[in-house]
Amino acid sequence: ELAQASRGRVREKGGTPVLMYVDFSGMKFFNTKYGFFEGDNLLRAFANILSSTFGNEHCCRISDDHFAVQTEKTGLDDKLQELFDQCRGMNDGKNLPVHIGVYTEESEQVHVSIACDRAKMACSELSGRYETAVNYYSHDLSEDAEKRQYIIENLDRAIEEKWIKLYLQP
Repeated sequence: ELAQASRGRVREKGGTPVLMYVDFSGMKFFNTKYGFFEGDNLLRAFANILSSTFGNEHCCRISDDHFAVQTEKTGLDDKLQELFDQCRGMNDGKNLPVHIGVYTEESEQVHVSIACDRAKMACSELSGRYETAVNYYSHDLSEDAEKRQYIIENLDRAIEEKWIKLYLQP
């Protein structure tokens, strides 16, 4: 509700609302290496940096090492650079790469839950990369996800109805 209201205020001022989904890369291994106490310290340090960069009222921890931020597009790149610069030195150097998925509400107005899902989808595209990175949502991501889901849902049927042929090369 707070994010939805914040997005309305951004629109009223003529701005473009942005929702970001934030995830750490390698949190399980971090906890294994340093312990849960250090993992908690990392999360607290990051939460403090996030709230000082974007404002406490615009940030939340969703679960585990996942955060969301509701902000506006103006000045976003500078704020992200500031965030990344501060993250490099947090927690006495015991830190992890940060992945951020960004959904920018350019042309269509969607509910905040859909915006969050789209930002998460953009963030998920960064998995497997052990570096701090940002990925912006595009409709191509949704189309690709729908195609993958269609294939998964119809694979057994395709095999039964012989839509798929197996060719072996010796």
